[in-house]
Amino acid sequence: IAENVKGMILGSAKGYVRLIMARLKEIGYTAQVFLLNAAYCGVPQARERVFVVAFRNDMNFQPLTLKPFDKALTIKESLAGITYDASGMSPLSKMRNELWFNTEPGRNFTDARRKMANKDGWFNHVRLNVNKPSNTMPACSMLYHWNEPRMLCQEEMIAISSFPSDYQFNSVKMAEYLMGMSVPPKMMEFVAKNVAEQWLQHKPQPT
Repeated sequence: IAENVKGMILGSAKGYVRLIMARLKEIGYTAQVFLLNAAYCGVPQARERVFVVAFRNDMNFQPLTLKPFDKALTIKESLAGITYDASGMSPLSKMRNELWFNTEPGRNFTDARRKMANKDGWFNHVRLNVNKPSNTMPACSMLYHWNEPRMLCQEEMIAISSFPSDYQFNSVKMAEYLMGMSVPPKMMEFVAKNVAEQWLQHKPQPT
């Protein structure tokens, strides 16, 4: 099982995918490519990723079926029952505070920036909508709370990324970086569970 960004199957990058698939076939594997959205795999985050799943030809498996859930998981649902104290969060800068107040939940800061300064920018800075999945979590602070003018606290980021609540990070910055760079655990669980159920639990004998 291999994973990479959605850009692998777009534009000229598709040529690399064809090379990968050809090479896997050459060395004796049957491979499939899937585009999955984490929000439909048990993660309250709209994070699209490409998965390449392959098996050795002598195993004679049937093609894998990955059917995502019908309903996306929301931030609100992921935070149910979680307690945390965000009182120690650093206040936003004056500019970020103004941008937050001039941005509706679920939108980025771009329109507010244009209105305030007639300039573009701040595309990746988003005031989240608690009733929807989060935007893709980056490896640095760009996601903002929906009701309070602040960044997300560590417990909120953990819930949105589907990490275990007791996962030990060295710091908030390290937590941010690791979650922004990782395949969300629940997304990987979705893929692995399907592989286990469809292939490994009904493993045919090698030919």
